Amino acid sequence: MSEVSILIVGAGQIGSRHLQGLAKLDMDAKIFVVDPDTNALAIAKSRYDEALVGSKNHSVSFCESLSLVEGNVDVGIIATNARIRKKIVHSIVANITIKYLILEKIAFQSKSDFIEILQLLNRLGIQAWVNCPRRLYSVYRQIKSCLDITSPLHMSITGGNWSLGSNSIHWLDLFHFLLEDAHLSHHCSNLEEKVYKSKREGYIELFGELTFASRVNKLYLYSASQVTCPPFIHIENGHQRFLIDERNGQYTRYTADDQWKPNRQSFAVPLQSDLTHQVIADIMHHGKCHLALLEMALLSHQPLFDALADYHVKNIMLSVT
Repeated sequence: MSEVSILIVGAGQIGSRHLQGLAKLDMDAKIFVVDPDTNALAIAKSRYDEALVGSKNHSVSFCESLSLVEGNVDVGIIATNARIRKKIVHSIVANITIKYLILEKIAFQSKSDFIEILQLLNRLGIQAWVNCPRRLYSVYRQIKSCLDITSPLHMSITGGNWSLGSNSIHWLDLFHFLLEDAHLSHHCSNLEEKVYKSKREGYIELFGELTFASRVNKLYLYSASQVTCPPFIHIENGHQRFLIDERNGQYTRYTADDQWKPNRQSFAVPLQSDLTHQVIADIMHHGKCHLALLEMALLSHQPLFDALADYHVKNIMLSVT
């Protein structure tokens, strides 16, 4: 395969981790990293250099503007905040010939922005995915293979101070991965009246409960504001139950056939830097990857848009990035 051209827009925390992942890419690559913040570019470069093992035929250019990106691009990774992502996508497709896009989550601030970009990319023939990576984790792929799709699926994620606004999309996407025809809708909310400032300037965060449903299937999310406890995942399906503790890498399955005895396994939660090169390789070799296509990701974003709109959060996606 000839040299692959990759663009990363946004060299912050997540963008720099994508770049670290590309250091593991076993393909000839021309990589452009774009961010107006020179300090962010410097940190991204150092992280790439740290991750680079052995000899790779990569050229990496660090740019403060999209105008400095040369030639056509195979894959673009848009790792900016959600507030400017629509503008960035418009700028990219207006000035660069590009085949594929990977968008960070939350993809856009509203359903209208989402549909606008979806229609734009469809018109241009650009394939796009949203990076909710839990569907790549081996533990959840294993659980999916065990599910009885003829029985209801109930999933709950509970904990404290795990940022309900910014992280709910991960669990909505995972639910749609496990049960592909789920089509969840917002069922009810019990959110705290107080709105908290996010760690990211200009954003807010929410705490409390959100419930989503699809016929007999249900997703329940709870994040308490006054305690700090990593989210714990509980899945019930037919005559089996799964408990997942991501923090400690422990997964337990209980089944009626085995008298509800715990079957425990250990697993490792991959970092973003462990995943990006695999996703890029899949796209370049097969024209597809295991992330959710943009049109499918709308099914996960829509219930969250509805939940926050019902709660009368003005400019709802200020709560998430």
